[in-house]
Amino acid sequence: PVTISAHSTATPGIPASPTTLKFARIECRPEVEPQVFTCFPVTIRSSAFFCAGIPEELGKWLIFYWLIRKAKDFDQYYDGILYAIFISMGFALVENIMYVMGPGGGMGTATMRAILSVPGHMLFVIPMGYFLSISKFEEGKEAKRHQILSLVIPMALHGTFDFILF
Repeated sequence: PVTISAHSTATPGIPASPTTLKFARIECRPEVEPQVFTCFPVTIRSSAFFCAGIPEELGKWLIFYWLIRKAKDFDQYYDGILYAIFISMGFALVENIMYVMGPGGGMGTATMRAILSVPGHMLFVIPMGYFLSISKFEEGKEAKRHQILSLVIPMALHGTFDFILF
């Protein structure tokens, strides 16, 4: 059964957000800080993956893998999906505050992010929680394969979502 509280599960998602967004701002938005050297060419289309999908899902995955995966209460397959969703909601909370309160933010940004980004973050991590749950109860090559899928599929979903929006 799920006995870890929503608060204790969503809270780890909060520090992942500013770290990921700092990477995205410095590495992928040279127009914000033109003096910063970017390590790869960034276009509008590639930024959907390299500046949003990959770093954001990696941040959530690392929190899940390092903190939640070892929890003694993580003892059923369905637990992983729930924990991943709560981590993503903590992440979305901070990300949305930063976008809404930042330059160009406001009610329009808040409305669009409430309709698209919050459900998006939740949906992107369902495969993450599913495959990490499976890998927790497996060993060997199958466990490693499911761990890789738990990272690659959310990155692909998130990047594709942002690609369509950009």
